Amino acid sequence: MSEQDWNEEVAPPPKKKGLPGWLMFCGGGCLIAMILGSIGFYFVFEAFSKSMDPEENWARLEEHFDIDARPPELDPMFSWSLGMDFWMLMDDRGYIVVIYDFGEAQASERDAIFSEDFKGGGLPGLNKIDDPKIGVVNVQGRELKVVRFENSGGFNPGGQQTAGGQGPACFVDITDVDDPGFQMVFLMRGPGGEDAKEEISDEAIQDFLEPFVIGPDREVYVAPFDSEMEDVFRAVKETQELAPASTDD
Repeated sequence: MSEQDWNEEVAPPPKKKGLPGWLMFCGGGCLIAMILGSIGFYFVFEAFSKSMDPEENWARLEEHFDIDARPPELDPMFSWSLGMDFWMLMDDRGYIVVIYDFGEAQASERDAIFSEDFKGGGLPGLNKIDDPKIGVVNVQGRELKVVRFENSGGFNPGGQQTAGGQGPACFVDITDVDDPGFQMVFLMRGPGGEDAKEEISDEAIQDFLEPFVIGPDREVYVAPFDSEMEDVFRAVKETQELAPASTDD
């Protein structure tokens, strides 16, 4: 090997890539914060996605309430657990629905809500109560406490308001007699329709609660077939009736 070869500088090996300088500067706490933030975002995103999944909402609702079958008129839109469990649903019969389960820890809220002094606020889906009227409604042979009122500045999940900014509404206490907690249904007239300004009747409350196990005087609710399924079953039945009967040889 020549002297020239010995005198040539050997190129240093490439440096391995490490953590960014700014991350090293702020210490390991930044890295931990980023990891925890990413994990937290993932779980929040997962929870929010499930909160808008109809099947997840029905499953959670059936865990909290005794329901014979899922009525086809109800479409779960959103649910959440925020100090209380609540579900927002759209009813094809012209209602916006919020179902609450306050649990035993907040059962004392019943006295405040079912009072003519309650002005609203603090409940998801509710704005301001006007002209509350306290009464009872007989559902399945059991008397339930009800408050009828005007929900000022009414809402729906699409962000629109009811006609005139108000909607006839009511609270119904559906807590089971042996339950130390507090469960409630909030019904409000949806926007538009000929009866959008009419008070919610006893019959409307009874119809809505038909699938729920409320009182002793009831029949098991059976959800009607979807209209498309009815057409399918009708066509199958007609085909069977028209088919020639088999004969033995």
